[in-house]
Amino acid sequence: MSERGRASGEKKKTKQKISRADLWAQLRFHLLLSAPQVIDYCDHHRNDPVQVTDETDDPRKRSNDIEEWDLKFMQVDQEMLFEIILAANYLDIKPLLDVGCKTVANLIKGKTPEEIRKLFNIVNDFTPEEEAQIKKENEWAEDR
Repeated sequence: MSERGRASGEKKKTKQKISRADLWAQLRFHLLLSAPQVIDYCDHHRNDPVQVTDETDDPRKRSNDIEEWDLKFMQVDQEMLFEIILAANYLDIKPLLDVGCKTVANLIKGKTPEEIRKLFNIVNDFTPEEEAQIKKENEWAEDR
């Protein structure tokens, strides 16, 4: 990339290589943070029957069918919620992953993109032109 390109506002993007040891350390850290919650969840649901889902009416696709105990369980701060989701994904605990993702879906349901950005501290890096183009391409998804 030329100096002219950098001067005009282009940023040089570099990929950081992370060693396996660093990745494992990060994973252990995240699992340790959420371990008590994951264990509580598994302990509470240990006698639940294995659910066989009908593909035509998959309950995992509905975000409004969370059991009362699970609703209370998921009333944690945002950081912990995402730690639980990461742990459930890594440990392949599908029911916990589903409940975590449904909780996030319920957090964003009915919110505008700006409200969602504020909720999750996401910086809007779209230009007004890009944002207009995205809105135009996705008009079909707007609530009518």
